[in-house]
Amino acid sequence: MSSFDKEVIAMFDKSMKDAIDYGQKDYWHHLKKEKPYVPTASDEIDDLIEKEKVDNLSLSDAHDFESHLGKLVKISDDRLASLIDALPSKLQKTFLMTHFDELTDIEIAEKLGIGVNTPYRQRKEAMKMFKKMLEEELNEKGS
Repeated sequence: MSSFDKEVIAMFDKSMKDAIDYGQKDYWHHLKKEKPYVPTASDEIDDLIEKEKVDNLSLSDAHDFESHLGKLVKISDDRLASLIDALPSKLQKTFLMTHFDELTDIEIAEKLGIGVNTPYRQRKEAMKMFKKMLEEELNEKGS
């Protein structure tokens, strides 16, 4: 290998190292600027759902919801049960099928005879309603 080739390789290696170092510094600088994590109403809903999946035993004082598959879903948390109960039936079905039957949007669409994008929209609408209800609940407590 000629000295010219070695010099070109060395210059290339240095350029790559500088680019990587700059990228790392920029990334860490960006991370330092990020705001601290603040839980949202959506996070609270996700936590309630996950808790119910773990605790979904045969509880006598639980609220019963029937999923579209005929599966009986028992919700022990009164707040989550009231949120689910407040949903229109279409949104309630999609919500239960997504979170408790663990079906994909395509599977939900096939079972309900709806378009493949509809479960996503219905789930998004349900989460908006949950968020609004939780925010109203927080505002009432704060007043």
